[in-house]
This record gives sequence, structure tokens and C-alpha cells, in this order.
Amino acid sequence: MWASRNKIETVQVALRLPRLNLLCLGNNKIPSFPSAFFTSLQSLMTLFPHNLPHALSHLNLDRNQIRALRNREMGQLRNVTSLSTSYNSAGATGNHLMVLSSRLSPKLERLDCSQNSIQEVTFQNLSGMKQLKHLFLENNTMWNFEANALRNSVHLTNLALEQNLLSSIPDGYLPESLIHLDLKGNCIEAIQEQELRSLKCLQVLNLRRNKLTSLPQITLDMLPWLRTIYLDGNPWNGSCELLRVKRTLLARRVEIPNELWDSWRAYLMALDRCEEYFKKTTPEDQVEQTDTEEYYDYDS
Repeated sequence: MWASRNKIETVQVALRLPRLNLLCLGNNKIPSFPSAFFTSLQSLMTLFPHNLPHALSHLNLDRNQIRALRNREMGQLRNVTSLSTSYNSAGATGNHLMVLSSRLSPKLERLDCSQNSIQEVTFQNLSGMKQLKHLFLENNTMWNFEANALRNSVHLTNLALEQNLLSSIPDGYLPESLIHLDLKGNCIEAIQEQELRSLKCLQVLNLRRNKLTSLPQITLDMLPWLRTIYLDGNPWNGSCELLRVKRTLLARRVEIPNELWDSWRAYLMALDRCEEYFKKTTPEDQVEQTDTEEYYDYDS
């Protein structure tokens, strides 16, 4: 049953639909449900809380006015594999989802808490999520991602942290299984070796629109499977060493998409002053790589 986008503000009576297996109430204005609302919906598999069926596997709470995922309510949902709580805000009232529950389903494979006001993520929040594969936390106000918060999420492949307030790449332990890491639009000023050491399988790294001025080659050497890196929109210092890093990446056939007027491209158009540097530091038998790039819009 689909009842989304109907401006529903209250739910007062229980539904007597014992065979109902899907209920969608997204994009309404529902603040809560009666305690017995879901009692008769024992066949429900895909939904929306209070007294939710234990068999529930997909829970979508997008575009409502939820302020918190309470441990008491979430603790009983042991079979949920996909949970989405995006866009839980009410404009000027300041009603935003700010805290992750520490008792989410241990079977959770996909967690989407984007477009909220979550400020930090801790090991306690994620410690039980050993099956987690996709974690979306973009467009929050996150300033702290605790070291080792993902220590138990050994199957994670996709981590989206773009448009937050992070000043560094999450330190400590990022799962070796990670394939896609998105950090666009944060406040990262530098990349440290220990932050990338574990990312042996990483293929896509998005560092667009941060505050990076340099890019140590040693950090990128630790990413053997890197295929695409997004670097535009950073205040690069224009050193010749930065150009060397770029040439090394191209030699590995790593794609570096650019925006037309970004400072990275502007610098690369002024290469003359680096030529003498490369004559002194580049071995004569080094193979030249074509310096062409094809723009691909990651955000589309």
C-alpha cells in the first residue's frame, strides 16, 4: 500500500490488514504511531515505527520529522538489512535527525542517513554492523568520525561522507574492502599516510572541494587499485612535485576528471617552469604518458 506524499499528520487507528506485505508512508508529516498500530500487520516485510514486525527487512523513514532513532524501538528489528532515514527535517523548527542509534540491526547491509544533522559517528554506533556494505552519511554537519568506528564493518564497499565538516580522512581503520570513498566538500587540509594505509582495494576516491594544497605521492602509492581520483576545487600550491604526482597517476592509467576553471587545471596550463625540474629528476628511459583527460561528471 502506497500512501506517500499525502500530507498525513496523524495516524490514530490500527490497520486490520493481516496480509499486507508493503506499506509506504514516506514524505508525510507523521510524528509518531499508536502503540498497537502494527500489531495486526504480521505479514509486513517492507515499511515504515512502533511495535514493528520482527520479520521486517526493509525500513524507509525518508522525508519525515524524526529526531532520533531510539534504541528501544530499533533494538527489536534484528532482521532489517536496509534502513533509510534521509531528509528528516522540518525547516525552521530545527527538527533534524542528529543521533545514530547504537542498536541497529546486526544484519544491516545498507544504511542511509544522508541529509540530516548528524554531528559525529562513534564506534558504539557502528560496532554491531558486521554485514554493512553501504554507508551514506553525506550532507550532514559531521565534524567527528571516531577512529576505528568502522573496525567491525569488514565488508564495507561504499562510504559516502561528502558535504560535511571533516578536517581529515577518518583515522585509525578504514575497512580494506572499501572500493568507493567520497569526501567531497569537507575541510580536509592534508592527507596522512596512516589514513590510507588499509585501502588496498580502493578504486574511486573523491577529494573535490576540500582545502588540499599538496598531494604526497607516498599516500597514492598505497592505493594499488585506484582507477579514478577527483581533485578539482582545491587550493593547490602549484609545486612541481604536484605535477609529478599527476604524471605518475596518469602512467598508472588513473583517471583525473577536471572542471574547466578549477585551480588544478589552471596550474597544469603553466608547466614551463617545471621542465628543468623534470630534466634533473626524471630517468631518461621513463615512458611518456599522454596528458589527456576526459571529463566525467561524478555527481550526475
